[in-house]
Amino acid sequence: METMNGTTSFKGSCNRSSVLTGSHGEFGTEGYRYSANLECRWKIQVDEGDQVQLVFSRFRLEQSSHCEYDSVTIYDGSDDTAPLLRKLCGSSTPGDVAASGNVVSVYFSSDDTITSSGFRLQYRTVLRGNIEWSGNSTDILTNHRLLYIPLWKY
Repeated sequence: METMNGTTSFKGSCNRSSVLTGSHGEFGTEGYRYSANLECRWKIQVDEGDQVQLVFSRFRLEQSSHCEYDSVTIYDGSDDTAPLLRKLCGSSTPGDVAASGNVVSVYFSSDDTITSSGFRLQYRTVLRGNIEWSGNSTDILTNHRLLYIPLWKY
């Protein structure tokens, strides 16, 4: 597993794991299309007492009803045994995702057929309990349930 402070991305093939330890950064697929048969894993670990917030700036994966072909899967902890926060596919840019603590894992996988232009994801550290809101809504984890919270502009 490769450890990095801040930004990472991949081109073409990505059959590795990375640990991101900076207070903020971004990662995702690069280039016009991601390759078939990819397995990529990022573990974001920030300071104890802080919380990780994820913001998608670009998102376009193969669409399927249960995201069984190409997907981005986000876990609330250090690996895929942690509680599932979101499993995403298709072309709608997801809302922000907040982990309950200082570690979140993001897995990207693609099958052997259709590919697309991929995703770009930013992460940032916020003081636990002080989520920075972005856009008009966000998803937060509360007692292992996702809640959709609309943000009203005054």
